[in-house]
Amino acid sequence: KVKITDDTVDAVLSIRDACRAEGIIAGDRRWKKSLQVVKASAWMAGERQTTPEDLAILVDSLWREPKERAKVARIVGKLADPVGTQATEILDAARETSQKVVSMASGGDRKAYIGQAATTLEQFEAQQKKLTELARSGGRRAKAVIADAQAEVQAMHAEMARTVSAGLGLRALR
Repeated sequence: KVKITDDTVDAVLSIRDACRAEGIIAGDRRWKKSLQVVKASAWMAGERQTTPEDLAILVDSLWREPKERAKVARIVGKLADPVGTQATEILDAARETSQKVVSMASGGDRKAYIGQAATTLEQFEAQQKKLTELARSGGRRAKAVIADAQAEVQAMHAEMARTVSAGLGLRALR
C-alpha cells in the first residue's frame, strides 16, 4: 500500500540512464522488482509513500559483477541521497587521513609525524564543520548518517589529540 511518488520514478529513470552510461545494464524485470524493494524500504522506514532516499537500497540489487557495485553505489548515492553521500565521502576522507598519520607514527620521523598530526587535527575540525552544515540540509535518514559520521570523526579527533599529546610528552588530557 506504499505509493511510489513521481519524484521516485524520475530518480529511478535517472539512475537507469546513468547506469546504462556506465555499461551497467539491468533488465526490465529487475527494474520492476526493484520498485517493490523500494516500496518495502519506505514501509520499513514507516512511510506511506516513497522518496528518492528509499532508492539507496538499489545499490545492492542493480549490479551483476562485484566490480560494478562501487559504480552503482556512486550513481545511486548521488541521486538518492546526495547529502548522505557527501557525509560518507567526508568520513572516508577522515579515515584515510587518520590512517596516514597512524602509519607515520612507526616511521621514526617525529617532526614529520607531529606536523602531519597537527594538520590532521585541523582537517578533522573542518570536516566537523562541513558535516554540521550538511545536517541542516539533509533529510531524516541523511541526518542519521551525518550524526554517525560526526561521532566517528569526533572520536578520531579525540584519539589523535591524545596520541599527539602523549608524543609531545604532555600529560594525558582528562
